Amino acid sequence: MDSKEAISRLLDSSSKFTGEYWRKVYSEERFPEEYWNSISSSGLIGFIVPREAGGLGLGLSDFCSAVETTARWYAGAASYLFLSSCLSALIIERLGSETVKNFLLPDMLSGRKRLCIALTEEVSGLDSASIQTIASKGQGSYVINGSKMFVSNLDKCDYVVIFAKMEEGITAFLAETSNKAIKKRKIEKIGLEFINLFAVDIESLEVSHEFILGKQGEALKQMRDIFMMDRLATAASLIGTGWLSIDTASKYAKERVSFGRKIGSNQGVQFPLADSACRLMAAESILMKACEYFEIDRSLVNIALLQSQDASSASTDVALQTLGGHGYLVEKDVGRYWKDVRAYRLHPISEEILLASIAWQSLGLPRTY
Repeated sequence: MDSKEAISRLLDSSSKFTGEYWRKVYSEERFPEEYWNSISSSGLIGFIVPREAGGLGLGLSDFCSAVETTARWYAGAASYLFLSSCLSALIIERLGSETVKNFLLPDMLSGRKRLCIALTEEVSGLDSASIQTIASKGQGSYVINGSKMFVSNLDKCDYVVIFAKMEEGITAFLAETSNKAIKKRKIEKIGLEFINLFAVDIESLEVSHEFILGKQGEALKQMRDIFMMDRLATAASLIGTGWLSIDTASKYAKERVSFGRKIGSNQGVQFPLADSACRLMAAESILMKACEYFEIDRSLVNIALLQSQDASSASTDVALQTLGGHGYLVEKDVGRYWKDVRAYRLHPISEEILLASIAWQSLGLPRTY
């Protein structure tokens, strides 16, 4: 399957889930199982997993285009489910032991099993190197104790990757989410209602050696490429959501009549929409360049994410303003896009950290973190 066919199949799988479907999912605050089953049964979870491992073996640029397409056709921020599952499968393919790959990867590629990440902690925040969860050697296994914060989708996942400190450094462990040593507490939030968020306490969790992902002490280094891919895919999701907002607002502006004329004929409506479209196109260009140069220049990754954050924030805000009072109505959807996009100015990495990184990497200024 080439990239064109894969994206076409993804579009067929996702575009049938319209705004009405997502309004229902959000109002019920539930996981969109129907959507998940559609995209996973289409064989697309292995989008960037090598062919020899059972995936499609497609490139990073194609992957980001696929994520953007998914977001633009009604899914919006829920395209996270597609991008995160693709990257989770890549983690297992790259870092899993033969035992782990043999029993888990086929089920992940088919959508029968799901994986989440437990890295962030209450105190460490974005400073991943300072996590306090500890893994110590036991008899024939490792014992993990600690806590995690902001673990997404834990209740719907079968396995979780837990980052913990050892003498060798930070190590990634794979554990079943059903293990009684993992105690979860749901965190209430103000958006992204299609997934739940959890705080986790880990008490004497035993994990065998074969369930270590990659090399001991090198988890952050070995995961770096995948974390960078996640930033690019998140940028694509934001751009797609921005376009979804502008598409919705433009359609409304062409139909809405006020003071005897369609509001889309007014420059006060046209100019902000046109400006937002330009911002999205510029962000998309930077994203594609960051994908193209990914193997030789990672500094473009943070620029792409920052610009997508900015462009999508502006676009969702303009869309809300275009609809006026109707923009605050649930049935018009743009309020949901606006609220969801705002969250991505905070994670997977905040605007401030992105700016500090760009100042250091691209301008040669002193490092601030």
